[in-house]
Formats: sequence, C-alpha cells, structure tokens
Amino acid sequence: MRFRKHVLPFLIAASTAGAAFAQDDLRDKLTRHDGKILTGRVHTPFAKDELVLLQGGKRVRVPRAEIASTDLLADRIREFGERRVRQKDSPKAQWFLVEWARSRELPGLARAQAMLLALDDDGHEQAHEFLGHKKSGKN
Repeated sequence: MRFRKHVLPFLIAASTAGAAFAQDDLRDKLTRHDGKILTGRVHTPFAKDELVLLQGGKRVRVPRAEIASTDLLADRIREFGERRVRQKDSPKAQWFLVEWARSRELPGLARAQAMLLALDDDGHEQAHEFLGHKKSGKN
C-alpha cells in the first residue's frame, strides 16, 4: 500500500508533463456563444479580459465576453484526482476511473490508473487487457 501512495504523483506527472507543453496539444476547449468550439491549450486561464489559446505555433486571443463555456485539461486532471481520492476504497470505482480518464482525453492517467490496479491485483483481467498484457503459457 505504501508503494501506491508514493508512485501515483510520479505517474501523474510523467503522464501529463510531455503532453502539457506539446505545441500540438488541442485538449482545451472553448465554446463561444455562437456555438463554435475552439481547441488548443489555454495559456492564461485566469486572465480577466481575454484568454490566449495556443494552437501549434499560433496564438489566438479570445475575449472573455465571447466565451460561453470552457473545458480545460487542468480541470479534468483535477477532477480525476478528486474522484480517485473519493472512491479509493472501491476497486470497481477505481476501474471506472480508467474508462472515465480515457473518455476525457487523459490517456496517460488512464494507463497509470490501470497499471496501479494491475499492481494491486494481479488477477484484474480488465486492467491487464487495457495495458495490452498477454497471458503466457506458464500460467
């Protein structure tokens, strides 16, 4: 159990660090009042007047007044962590987090969560299947 507590922060950091700064990462979504969805990475999420959206080498400035809603990668990562802590005593809910993370474009966290489940319970078939593990003839 002690192993899990210390390895999760490392796995989360490793799974998100590379993608967080990639120029082609388009996982933040801004929905404008006219229904148009803009994707990229929000550079200044707390700016009062406008958000700067990074799209590859391009910076797109979007006035706050035009934004109906935001769906930010950082918020999804935070929600994953909160759900993981809330549901820590339920193996079924912990597996649900793998699917939840995958459906919200968090493949690194989905893989890290599946890996932790496989390490905790070697018989967790779904986790092994998700990770692409094959049974050997020795088992």
